Amino acid sequence: MLYKLIQLEQYEISDDPIELNDYSSGSYALYKAINTHHLVFIFFRPDQRRETEPRCDYILVSKDDQCIPSRFIELKGDNQPRKERCCKTEWDHAFHQLFCTYQGYETYIDTQIEKIIFILSTSIEEQRIAAKFKKYRWYRMLQEVACGEIKVLYRNDYDTI
Repeated sequence: MLYKLIQLEQYEISDDPIELNDYSSGSYALYKAINTHHLVFIFFRPDQRRETEPRCDYILVSKDDQCIPSRFIELKGDNQPRKERCCKTEWDHAFHQLFCTYQGYETYIDTQIEKIIFILSTSIEEQRIAAKFKKYRWYRMLQEVACGEIKVLYRNDYDTI
């Protein structure tokens, strides 16, 4: 990903584990990734721009190893119903945010060679009912246009980098 061209404030992280949170929203969701080699990652917070289009919470890009897929990360709590027209549930809106962020930054990605991982990280324990997210409109749209995989991480899950 051509992260040097992104017009957002960049932050570096090399912790093990990497932890990114959205506690300010009250969701208590936390993204956790194992980084045993302490690789340096750059992360951005596209949602801080507060534009009219939905944006995900983080974009995480490897600074050391270009073979590591970039990650678009949205943090959500429980999958509650929403009152807004665009999405019926919080998780559907999470996929909407991931989709719109991907479209907004697609010009920085060489889709011929790069893979992207789209991650919904949630504060709840895994539940059978949660698996229904694959039927959501925005999940399916993300699958159609995306050049990568989609993951849902529950409260005690770690991403492997």
